[in-house]
Amino acid sequence: MKFTDHKVSSWLAFSFGILVLLGVATGLLALRELSAIEANLERVAKVNIAKIALNNAMAESVHVVARVLRSVVLLDDKAAKEQEMPKIAKARADYDKAWESLQKFPADEAGQAIRAKTRLAADTTRPLNNRVLELDQAGKRAEAVALLMAEAAPAVEKWQAALDENIALQEADNTRLFVASEAEYGLARTFLIGSSLVSVLLAAILGWSITRGLVGALGGEPGDAAELACKVADGDLTFRVTLRPGDTTSMMAQLKAMQDSLARVVTNVRQNADGVATASAQIAQGNNDLSGRTEQQASALEQTAASMEQLSGTVRQNADNARQGNQLAQNASSVAIRGGEVVGQVVQTMKGINDSSRK
Repeated sequence: MKFTDHKVSSWLAFSFGILVLLGVATGLLALRELSAIEANLERVAKVNIAKIALNNAMAESVHVVARVLRSVVLLDDKAAKEQEMPKIAKARADYDKAWESLQKFPADEAGQAIRAKTRLAADTTRPLNNRVLELDQAGKRAEAVALLMAEAAPAVEKWQAALDENIALQEADNTRLFVASEAEYGLARTFLIGSSLVSVLLAAILGWSITRGLVGALGGEPGDAAELACKVADGDLTFRVTLRPGDTTSMMAQLKAMQDSLARVVTNVRQNADGVATASAQIAQGNNDLSGRTEQQASALEQTAASMEQLSGTVRQNADNARQGNQLAQNASSVAIRGGEVVGQVVQTMKGINDSSRK
């Protein structure tokens, strides 16, 4: 497919369309990767970090209960023990509140398993701690210490281990999301760099192709066409146009054809103008001859007018003579009528003589 097979606007639209599509594709991929990175960051910031904070709060509450429980068992002062007891109630309330908040977050299968382990540890440890407090309040410190060291403390450790395992799960998920975000960022960066290089290379190729095609379609440099147009506008049709061998379709070829056509038209107009000038001279000579003949005819007409006046006088005289002749004819007719009557009478007389002769 050659450049001249289509309009320049089609090539420009095709070229810019490719660049725009490439830019749109690059932007869409970048948006997709950024959305994925944003989703990872949102999960880290709004979910995992919140889960870690809640688990740390619960772990702190469990630690507070365990520490206060040891203090209560070891203290001899009843008043001091009573001052420590509200701390256990508050820590348990804080734990329950954090646990309730944690349940609002979704969890995968591993997270659900750890939550179940944590719930079991809490359900196992709290009764043991309560039993230790009851033994201490009943004055059975030795039994309380034995229960604390043999069962309650190991249960607390399992409880803490479940909470730490949940924290480790969220931290591992954060690490996985970070690695995934880094991979997505690297992919997006690589694609953007590659897309930018392809865009620059494609723009250079298309620009070179369009420039070459335009120069080929022009049949020369743009300045040559402008100079030819200026020469033609100034009326100079002798500007020499140099075309490539076999070039019949470029704009310069068409401009040269226009120049040649205008030259032929001007030549024909000049020839026709010369012919018109010659015909005008002949017409002027004819007009002079016609003027002379018109003057001769005017003189002849004047003579004819004089002759017509004489003829008119003669006609008037002939009319008078005709009227006189008519009068004489009328008189002659009257005489003829009377002569006829006399002849009739003579005939009758002759007839009578004839009849008398027979007799």
